[in-house]
Amino acid sequence: MSRARRAGVVGGVFGAVAAGVAAGVALERLAVGRDRLRPDPEAGEAFGRLPGRESSVTLPDGVRLHVEETGNGPLTVVFVHGFALSLASWHYQRRDLADVGRLVFYDQRSHGRSTRGDDDSSTLAQLGLDLAALIDAVAPTGPVALVGHSMGGMTIMSLAKERPELFGTRVVAVALLATSAGGIAEALVPIPQRAADVVTSRLLPRVHRVAGAPLIARGRRAGSDLNFLFTKVWGFGDNPSPAQVELIERMTSATPLDVLTAFVPTFVEHDLYDGLATLGRVPVLVLGGTKDRVTKYAHSEEIARRTPGAQLVTLNGAGHMLMAERAPPVNLHLRAFLRRAARSGEAARGA
Repeated sequence: MSRARRAGVVGGVFGAVAAGVAAGVALERLAVGRDRLRPDPEAGEAFGRLPGRESSVTLPDGVRLHVEETGNGPLTVVFVHGFALSLASWHYQRRDLADVGRLVFYDQRSHGRSTRGDDDSSTLAQLGLDLAALIDAVAPTGPVALVGHSMGGMTIMSLAKERPELFGTRVVAVALLATSAGGIAEALVPIPQRAADVVTSRLLPRVHRVAGAPLIARGRRAGSDLNFLFTKVWGFGDNPSPAQVELIERMTSATPLDVLTAFVPTFVEHDLYDGLATLGRVPVLVLGGTKDRVTKYAHSEEIARRTPGAQLVTLNGAGHMLMAERAPPVNLHLRAFLRRAARSGEAARGA
């Protein structure tokens, strides 16, 4: 794909998403306040307040990854969050799965409490190398299972492409939630080459130059109702918990806009299907929601089809943030899967 084509798809995605959300905003914003005030069983959740052990890992380029962990055991489970999120997106897994082993959560570079990387490092290839460095630092020995959501799943697939020798040796199991191995943006918004040229030469550079401006940042914070609506529509399935929507909205709103624009091109051009054979060396669990508007369910089906021996779990009606929206069934499947991984890790050590 040409540079003009890649950038044009990026601009098309932004434009289509903005147009889709803007349509009907006047009516929807009236309902946001009522939605936030309706009875919500998740309203009392201790989001961001779960206990854990904090540390950091400094990468070769100086970026510092913020790390938190809980639980103990021979199996280390590393949770890798998605785009514009942070380790807080794994709240329900952190709360409920400490019995399966040592759980490690971290903020990816330029996200959450980790420090910023430069624009050139805002790639899935770099995120895969970051994950390798994290494993070396926090789990230099013993079996490791990896759990990734969205961009986090892509990070794991990138690791398989960059460091295949880890799979079947150090990495003993992989779970992929609501992710894709390629073809996201073009499936969302195919646009003509002429439009791509205009976006490349005029729009995208200007967007990136002003993305970090204080005025833009204040505008994002001020538009909290619109942010809530955007998150609800694009992140969740039917009738989501307002508290869960606000949890995700706080993370996405806290991610600087220039970080978002720096990462988008890597999603447009990524193709990680070649790494799926490497993943097939270990047990793989794929979970997808049928109402995922970001990485549509067909992407989960394709990953499972191309990964030898992968198990596909379908969550009917679930959206992109299925680890929160459908926490009970997600955790049920993860617990069973990770316990099997722990047993296989123990068997491998005893062999």
